[in-house]
Amino acid sequence: MDDIQILKYLKGETTPQEKKMFLDWIDESDENMAYYRNIRELWDMSLLTGDYTNINNEEAFIKIKSEIFDKQENEKPRRRSIPGILINIGKIAAVAIIAILVSQYFYQINENKNYVGYNNIEVPIGDRVKILLPDGSTVWLNSGTRISYPEKFTGDQRIVTLNGEAQFEVTKNEKKPFVVETSHHSVKVLGTVFNVYAYNNSDLFEATLLEGSIWLENKDNKQEIIKMRPGQQAIFDKATHKMIIHDDIKSDNLALWISGYFSFDKIKFSEMLERLGQYYNKKIEIRNSQISDYECTGKFKSGEPLEHILNVVNVSKPFKYKITEKHIIIY
Repeated sequence: MDDIQILKYLKGETTPQEKKMFLDWIDESDENMAYYRNIRELWDMSLLTGDYTNINNEEAFIKIKSEIFDKQENEKPRRRSIPGILINIGKIAAVAIIAILVSQYFYQINENKNYVGYNNIEVPIGDRVKILLPDGSTVWLNSGTRISYPEKFTGDQRIVTLNGEAQFEVTKNEKKPFVVETSHHSVKVLGTVFNVYAYNNSDLFEATLLEGSIWLENKDNKQEIIKMRPGQQAIFDKATHKMIIHDDIKSDNLALWISGYFSFDKIKFSEMLERLGQYYNKKIEIRNSQISDYECTGKFKSGEPLEHILNVVNVSKPFKYKITEKHIIIY
C-alpha cells in the first residue's frame, strides 16, 4: 500500500472496494497499522498548516514528511500524540479547526510497547466537524460535542462514547457491531445511518434512524431494548424516565444541522430552547410553564443572533425573554 492510496483514504476519495482493501491491509499486521499511523499524523499536520480556503495538503504533506523522516531516520520509535482526523466543513475557519481540543492517550500493555490509543475530540461552541473513524465510518459532530474512540477497533465490538449530538454513517460489519455509548443509553448497529442527541448536561435523549436498523438499550433497565426502523425517532426524558417513539420523521430536516441550519418541525417550545441552548452555550430557564408545550416549526441559519431567532418565534408564540451571559430566561 503506497502513500498515495493512503492519502486517498484520508481524503475520503476511495471507492467502497478500495476502502475495504485498505482496511484489510491495516488489519494484516501491526507494521501496517504503525505505518498508517505515521502517515495519518503527517496528514493531520498538513491540514493544520494548509490554507483552508484553497487546500493543497498533498504539497504540505510531502514537505512535512520529508523534513520529519530525514530527521528521525535513525531514531527509535517514541510515544507521540496523534490528532484525530478532522475534515473541514463548509467555511469553518482554520482557527476553529485548530482550536478543536483533540487529545490522545496511550498506555503500554507489554514490554514490546504494544498499545491501544484513544482519540478524544471536543468541538468548539458554534462549530461542526466531520471525522473518519478507523473502520471507515463517517461521523458529523455538532456544537459542543465530545466523542471518544480507539485508534483501532479491537475485540468483538466497535465502541465509541458520545456526549453531544452526532450523525453516524456506519460501515457495515456483521461480525463486529458498532456501539454508541451515552450517559443513559447504548445504540447498537451493524451498518446504518442514524442521529443521536445525548448531551450529558441535558434531560433529553434522542435517537433517530435514517437507514438500516438499530437497537436502543436503556442502561438503567437492561431489559428495555427497542429495535427501531427507518423514519422512527426515540425520545427519552431523563427526568421522567419516559420513552416516546415517533414515526415518519422527516429525515431531510434532521440532517440540516450538518449543513449549518436549525430545523424544527412541530416540536415543543421547550425542546427548541434546549437545542438553542446547547448551540449557543446557554442554560435554559422557563418561568412560564404554560408556554413549554408550544408547538414550533421553523428553519434558521446557524450562527444567526439568538435574539433574531427568538423574535421570529415570538411573532406566532407570544412570550417574553431575557438573554444573559449564561442563560436564556423565558417569562
